[in-house]
Parts: sequence; C-alpha cells; structure tokens
Amino acid sequence: MTFGHGAHEICSFPPSGRNRSAVQDMSASDVDTEIGQVGARDLLARLRCPECGGRVVPAAGEALECEGCGRAYPRVRGVPCLLPESMLRVDPERGEVEAPEDITEHATGGEYHWNAYGIESLLPTSGADREVLLVGCGDAGERARLRGMGFRVEGFDIHWSPGTDFLGDAHRIPVADESYDIAISMQVLEHLHSPWIAVGEMARVLRPGGWLIGSVAFLKPYHGSYFHITHEGVTHLLEEAGLEVDVLRGAQSLTYSLYGGLLPLGKAEWRRKAGAAIDRLLAWLRTRYWETTRHLDADEPGDRFGATIPLSFRTFDKLRFAPAVVFRARKPLRPA
Repeated sequence: MTFGHGAHEICSFPPSGRNRSAVQDMSASDVDTEIGQVGARDLLARLRCPECGGRVVPAAGEALECEGCGRAYPRVRGVPCLLPESMLRVDPERGEVEAPEDITEHATGGEYHWNAYGIESLLPTSGADREVLLVGCGDAGERARLRGMGFRVEGFDIHWSPGTDFLGDAHRIPVADESYDIAISMQVLEHLHSPWIAVGEMARVLRPGGWLIGSVAFLKPYHGSYFHITHEGVTHLLEEAGLEVDVLRGAQSLTYSLYGGLLPLGKAEWRRKAGAAIDRLLAWLRTRYWETTRHLDADEPGDRFGATIPLSFRTFDKLRFAPAVVFRARKPLRPA
C-alpha cells in the first residue's frame, strides 16, 4: 500500500517484534544534521506516540520516548521516526531498526502539485491561519512557496526525504490534537488502505476553523492505488470527519491521463496541451447540449448534481470526467 506523493510503500514493513534496545541503538551515524526545516523544540512539543497518544520526550542518545507507555522511537537521518511498531523493520542480525527508504530521487514534486491542483487559490487569506501540515509530503516542494507567503510548514511521510520533518503514518498522525491551521494532502488518499481513518486524523489535528486542502485520484489509471474517489465520495469522507466542504473541482486532462497511460505518449508538454484541448472541445459540446436541452445557464450553481454544496453544470461536468478531484473543507468553530 502506498502513502504520499507518488508510489510510496506504506505497509512494506512486515510486522515484527521490536524492543527498546533495538530503537536506542540507532546511533548518531544514522543522523543527517542537514535536516532542520522547523524548530526542533516546537516540533517535539507537538509529537505524540502513535500507539497510545502520550507525549514524546528526549531519551538516551538520539532516541525519543513516550511518557505514557514507555515506547522508544529512533531518529532517522536526524528526524523523529514515529511510525507504528508494525511498520518498523528490524535487522535480524544486528537487532537494529532499519532506516526507511530515502525517496529523494523519485518523490513526486510538491512544486508540480502546487501548479497542477492550484493550491495557492485554495489557501485562506486570513493572516491568522499560519501553521501548515503537509500530509504525505514527499519532497515537500510546496514548502518554499508556502514560506514565501508567510506560512510555517511541517511535513511528514513514511519515507525520508530532505523535505521530511518527521516520519509517521497518516492513519495515526503522531501529533497532538488541534496543532495546525491548515493540512494539505495532495494525491495521498487513493494510496491509503483506510482513507476514512486518515481524513479523521487530519480533522483531529486541525484547530477549530482550520482547513483541509487536498486532491485525490478519480479517473486516473491505476498507479499503486487502492481507492479512486468521486466527488460525492470525497464529500462523504470529509463530512463524516466533521468537516464542512466548500470547494469541489475537477483537475487535469482526462484525455491525456487515459491515453497517456494506454499508449507510450511520453510526457512532452505538447501532448499535455493537446489532451487538454480535446477535453475543452468535448466539454464545450456537452455544455452547449445541456444548455440547449435544459434552457439553463451552465454557469449557474444549483443543487441538482448530488453534492452538498451548489455546483454549476460546468463544474459538475469537469468533476465527473476528472482524473483528480480537488477539495477544501473547514473544521467548524467551537460554539461561542
């Protein structure tokens, strides 16, 4: 199963026993000190044990320890590794926890996601919503842009990259309740074995009034994925987690996505543009037919398309033929 940007294995670690000495034996040689995107003290204050939810504090050497259950966790290449016990691989000969895979070379770029899914247009404009969690961060390529806009950013994944602040599982996000103003999850949910659990976890770590911004595969070809989700499915996941949906839109070219997967078309920009042009032509024909037969404005939002928020025909048409569904939802404020 995968988690994060691209094909990151989320359950490639076979269940195995683990003891305190195995974790604490992760020596300083495993630590890469060039990591340091966020203040260690502030991050440590947020971290929680994925097994019991207890506070995590420094222990012997580079290890961390849960105040609640006493479990120990290593630092891997300088970052806290709070993966659940079943996801840690122990070297049978040395009895030491093996470092998760370095995905630096093949992580899908956050910069690509920023552009492909229009993240900037979904960010709140309020100056108070400043702390961001990147869920399944991959290379965390969005970080520079977010920082340039005044956001403070922390990111996690199950594999290490230079953009990773800590290692964790989206099904058990190892941070305290109400820690962030914004959570961003781009092309992650389709790779999770239980996306409904992960969405609930994202909602948990948001402060009241916080935003969950994301995208998920719908009509993309299989790419190591478990669930490809319609806009109605996305709405259900978000609302079941107690979030209020306010944006749903389709993204990317269906023509390029499907035929690019079926045929060796490559990734040349002109092929993407050609696919997008075909999509626009077909969408225009469908829209003109709908307007002619219904005598309605295709840009007028309404409640006729099965969503809990008003959608225009044009938006709905893009959603039903979209390789990816982009969404935004907000955690309700506490009653005054």
